[in-house]
Amino acid sequence: MSAKLKVFLHSITLFASLSLCAQEFPAGRTALSLPANPTVLELTRLFLETTAGQHDPFQVIPAVVRMGNKVVPSLRGFLFETPIIKVAVLDSTGVVEDSVNAPPPNRVYGVMALDLIGTPAAYQVLADVVRLDTNGEVRGEALRAFAVNCYSRVVQGSLQPDTGVVHLLLGYMDDTTYVGGCSMKIGSIARQGLQNWTGIDYGEIVPDNLKAKDEKTLGMTLAEYREQWWQQISSTMQWNSIAGCYDLGKPKQK
Repeated sequence: MSAKLKVFLHSITLFASLSLCAQEFPAGRTALSLPANPTVLELTRLFLETTAGQHDPFQVIPAVVRMGNKVVPSLRGFLFETPIIKVAVLDSTGVVEDSVNAPPPNRVYGVMALDLIGTPAAYQVLADVVRLDTNGEVRGEALRAFAVNCYSRVVQGSLQPDTGVVHLLLGYMDDTTYVGGCSMKIGSIARQGLQNWTGIDYGEIVPDNLKAKDEKTLGMTLAEYREQWWQQISSTMQWNSIAGCYDLGKPKQK
């Protein structure tokens, strides 16, 4: 598959994800009001209201994206801090009698916004999400940003290639966490991304019984083996702009 065709196919994936989010909610949304430089709390409230169906994600996420790098710190705060929002509980006459914690907002909205901003600063936050977040859905969507749209931007020339992305993807090749938003396991997302970035088909996630057999043969875990392989090739990797991937020579594969 040519690099240009890859870019075309990949460019529709985020639109498809956003379409699914938008279809979850009925009509009757409220008008969008967004500060010029929203705080973490303001973003959290906005995404909470969007999760509840009060706003159209097709309006909210592009509005956030248009702010560019200046909103990246608040998006980081939203993803890693996610302030608790209180909502009022009314009695039968409409008088406030109590307040409770609102349900959590859909944090994937923050991942989508960062991916669409698409700057090095935005992808740095997403890399931290992949490494540190405990929510599989959020972590998987962040990894998919590197597998798909980050790669597409490099092919198009709007981002510089970064070998660190290959290293990041290598670390999650056997993660079996299921990501409902794209109906894939994290390991499959990583392997798809590695095929894009390196031009090599790494196959399916290694089953546990075969993984154990391979690790016994190698005398180390597959993760250790891949890290060793990474150390061997990382300093010599060259981006091939014609092929749209890194040239790795003949790497050892598992």
